[in-house]
Amino acid sequence: MRISMLFLVFVLLGPSAQAQEAVAVLKTMSGHVWVIRNDARISAAPGMELLEADLLGTDDDGSAGVSFMDGSRVSLGPDSAMEISSFRFAPKDKDYDFQVYFKKGTAVYSSGKIGKLAPETVRFRTPQAVLGIRGTTFLVRVQ
Repeated sequence: MRISMLFLVFVLLGPSAQAQEAVAVLKTMSGHVWVIRNDARISAAPGMELLEADLLGTDDDGSAGVSFMDGSRVSLGPDSAMEISSFRFAPKDKDYDFQVYFKKGTAVYSSGKIGKLAPETVRFRTPQAVLGIRGTTFLVRVQ
């Protein structure tokens, strides 16, 4: 009976009943850095785990260094914002997806394992363009 109740709760609530796994970690920061998660603005701190759909941002005095679970790294400069749109790294299943949206500011990207194993699954969107990777490092500036 208990198992069927748990199954029913899972089916009714769907994925929201599961705890989201971290897709990245905020490794370094200076100045004011924040995260918008579930419509709430949170002050960030080094070591903070980032989730899919998080919007990470920096104020005029801020910068942030993020390390993704596949080893990819993104550094944000002052007055920047980046949304983690989608991230999957399941090498055993050969299931990869890395999509971010750079809303504004500057960022430097350095590819990790997804960029080496399945570069076609890595996409960076900006308000003006979509970037695919074919190298390992690039700089983007969105005004």
